[in-house]
Amino acid sequence: MKPMPLPCQRLATVLGLAAWCWAAGALAQEKSVRPGINQPYEKADLKAQIERFEGPGRDVVKRKDEILAACQLEPGMNVADIGAGTGLFTRLFAPKVAPGGKVYAVDISKTFVEHIQRTCREQKIDNVEGIVCPADSTNLPPQSIDLAFLCDVYHHLEFPQKTLASIRQALRPGGRLVVVEFHKAGKMKDHVRADQEAFTLEIVAAGFHLGDSQPLGDTQYLLRFQKAGLRPPATPLVVHDPYFSIWSFTDRLADDWPRHWTGAIHAMASMVRIDGKTYRLMGLEPRDCPALPQVGRTVHATRTSYDFEGKGIRLQLVFLTPVYPNDLERVGRPVTYVSWTLRSVDGRDHAVQIYYDNSAELVVNEASQSVVWARPRMAGLDVLRMGSAEQPVLKKKGDNLRIDWGHLYVAAPKSQSPMSVVADHASARGAFASRGQLPAQDDQRMPRPANDQWPVAALAFDLGKVGMSYVERWMMLAYDDEYSIEYLGQKLRPWWRRNGADAAELLRVAAQARVEPSQDEFDLEFYRSAWLAGGADYADLCALAFRQAIGAHKLVAGPKGEPMLFSKECFSNGCIGTVDVLYPASPIFALFNNELLKATVTPVFEYAMTDRWKFPFAPHDLGTYPLANGQVYGGGEKTEENQMPVEESGNMLLVAAVISKLDGNTKYAERYWRLLERWARYLQQKGLDPENQLCTDDFAGHLAHNANLSLKAILALGAYAQMCEMAGKRDEAKQYRSMAEQFAKEWVKLADDGDHYRLAFDKPGTWSQKYNLVWDKLLGLKLFPPEVARKEIAYYKTKLQPYGLPLDNRALYTKTDWEVWTATLAESRADFDALMNPVYRFVHETPDRVPLTDWYMTDTARLKGFRARPVIGGVFIKMLDDPATWRQWSARGPDAPPRPPARSSGK
Repeated sequence: MKPMPLPCQRLATVLGLAAWCWAAGALAQEKSVRPGINQPYEKADLKAQIERFEGPGRDVVKRKDEILAACQLEPGMNVADIGAGTGLFTRLFAPKVAPGGKVYAVDISKTFVEHIQRTCREQKIDNVEGIVCPADSTNLPPQSIDLAFLCDVYHHLEFPQKTLASIRQALRPGGRLVVVEFHKAGKMKDHVRADQEAFTLEIVAAGFHLGDSQPLGDTQYLLRFQKAGLRPPATPLVVHDPYFSIWSFTDRLADDWPRHWTGAIHAMASMVRIDGKTYRLMGLEPRDCPALPQVGRTVHATRTSYDFEGKGIRLQLVFLTPVYPNDLERVGRPVTYVSWTLRSVDGRDHAVQIYYDNSAELVVNEASQSVVWARPRMAGLDVLRMGSAEQPVLKKKGDNLRIDWGHLYVAAPKSQSPMSVVADHASARGAFASRGQLPAQDDQRMPRPANDQWPVAALAFDLGKVGMSYVERWMMLAYDDEYSIEYLGQKLRPWWRRNGADAAELLRVAAQARVEPSQDEFDLEFYRSAWLAGGADYADLCALAFRQAIGAHKLVAGPKGEPMLFSKECFSNGCIGTVDVLYPASPIFALFNNELLKATVTPVFEYAMTDRWKFPFAPHDLGTYPLANGQVYGGGEKTEENQMPVEESGNMLLVAAVISKLDGNTKYAERYWRLLERWARYLQQKGLDPENQLCTDDFAGHLAHNANLSLKAILALGAYAQMCEMAGKRDEAKQYRSMAEQFAKEWVKLADDGDHYRLAFDKPGTWSQKYNLVWDKLLGLKLFPPEVARKEIAYYKTKLQPYGLPLDNRALYTKTDWEVWTATLAESRADFDALMNPVYRFVHETPDRVPLTDWYMTDTARLKGFRARPVIGGVFIKMLDDPATWRQWSARGPDAPPRPPARSSGK
């Protein structure tokens, strides 16, 4: 049995299948599953029960050391012994958690609780507290314990749903649950109401993740769970760029087909065949095959894992996308590793085969488009290739689109003896389900539409007899688009192809890289840093946002071979390289890799340097994805109509300042100094009191005298002064610093509205989130007195809705990225948590099962618009708030693991 991590070392988002799925109404209606089962204990014969519970013949007494080891107790932990009985384990736990720890002895029997308290006093055990509870609750205080323990108790719970809900409420983030139970067999067959699998699924559905299980002799078993974190609205599977982006929109992987972020089906299927019977792991077919019970789902920064258990097998299916942002080669490599790791858990050997396939939907925009396939020869690999027949490279642009050029590769090492075929879906899946084999030959009827008998690329592995030792099989899913972006009329190669590499080289390098050491070191270190910065829920949010933020971009080689990173506005108009998108997305790149941050703004700078851009302010965008051939928003290159002059100029200046801070010099900024100077002059004239302009929150319409937009302009001028100082332009630095300081003083007067600051200077009684103010702290500008942020934070706490802080007083919608920026203004963890807890609740409870949105309603948790956008990279801004953490990550090279400093989490 592998050890589970302690709560403070939780690796990443640990997600239950349907965490918190039992709503208050359902719990209120729960009826007793075993009426009267506990009545004998209400007036128990204490002497007889002591002999029964603590006698040397009882199995758990014999195995108490084994059980204690499984609980992984440490000094300082708080533990609840639920159904404590006469206190056997309560008294064993107490010295293990001392000093500083506490044990709650919880039982429905007052006689038992009083006995435990009396014996503890006699034995001078002073860290035990007794709780007499009703049949439907533990009565434990919220977030009071690190471990809940139930020994021979779960089958005695009259109201398991309500009791589990109270346990979950009592557990702290990352807290654990250990259950010791009887098998429903032998003399316990009629007494125990359900078997191990049923009990496990009940607990998982209540918001717990199954860590592992082990037998305790012939009649009992031990289960270890962890309190689940945020339930993802959608789960990342294969996420690399806006075209190669596949998600699960359901909690159970076998409840639906995987989908492209747009919602279009990108069918992928997986099955396991155990002792001649086939079970689904992923996807809806074959419909006559049952799903193997899924008992857990974990979202790390770079990995998603699904845990299954049933029919004597424990199986983990993992999607690993190692886009480690410190390494451009990794970021630019469009390869996801899919692996199956399994072993027997019942002590017997099992004959096991594994199956995978994907449909040709992954290579077309519409399923009616024709596709072709092939079997390329590559050393050491069994490879299948699929692509559209037409290959219209870079011929389409828009928002709700999928790729229809290039080729998808499905590859597995020949050393694993894979079987492979391209066949229609029914033949491939049916052959495996019935015989554990694949059709003998590839289907040769092509080209044909992707929806004509649905051709699939399939792999299968025969693992032979699987025993108690872990067995693994893995494969790669890769996409070669050959040309990714058109920039100012020139087609650009994906980054990995810049030196002439082809698909064979891509797969060869990826196969070698897969066996490099410590695949999960990044996830572990990253999660720890995020946890220290903002707590467990914040770390869960960052883990969920990680691949989305990176995967909403495409890394290519620019015209001069330089890295260029192009974003897409997903379901917000399809623009490419939008400046007011790269600005909110910037924290993830500022944290992990300044070269990637530069790569987001370089295309904009280069475009603005051309004669085509004639305005005194910065552009809004570069075109419509994937064609970055010039601005299309508003008046485009022709007029100032519906432009965002103050917004985009301020954004570019602030990002340039972040780049300079990270470089420790202005060499990069000086390449575009003419533009920075021009935009600073524009803000000097137009920034303090903005005209009737759009800002990034353009869905709210034009607004004159916008206080938050003015903040951006003032901070951008201060940032420009900072860059001037770094560049040795002393006079200019002094001039703009003085200007920014004066503007800040004027802003405080113009925006003041008593206990807060206004939405617009001319609108008393209004308010708005001042998220732009965060750069005053992060860049060390110190233009505004701390009282400004303090006053705003105090006011925001009075405006919170159930699912977040509205953007301003005009509507109840909000922006996820801006909420985190606003919360980062807080000086205390308590205030940060107060603003963020409703955000976590939104992520967990939103009924809209799509990749993270950044525009939603704070009263209903319903999506307002947008999904899968790059701006979710803005949630990483809290990690920039600690200078040591920021330095550790930003200084990390491709081969240097981070070592963030240990410090208090603020809990």
